Amino acid sequence: LMIQMNEVILPGLGFAPSPTIHINTARNYLKELGYTYAKVKKGIYIDGHEREDVVAYRKIFLEQMSEFE
Repeated sequence: LMIQMNEVILPGLGFAPSPTIHINTARNYLKELGYTYAKVKKGIYIDGHEREDVVAYRKIFLEQMSEFE
């Protein structure tokens, strides 16, 4: 956002020489727009491929797909 503001938006509005905004200002703008800043963390992915409903759906799906062969 900071680069977009500094290189495109502010010059496009006719500010010459164009003022620049700081990274903290860009973060404040994003916060006001509802965005949040968070550090990406590693997580654990748990697949539910053996749940009863998934197994039942897969069985129906495979039967329907076999009709196309």
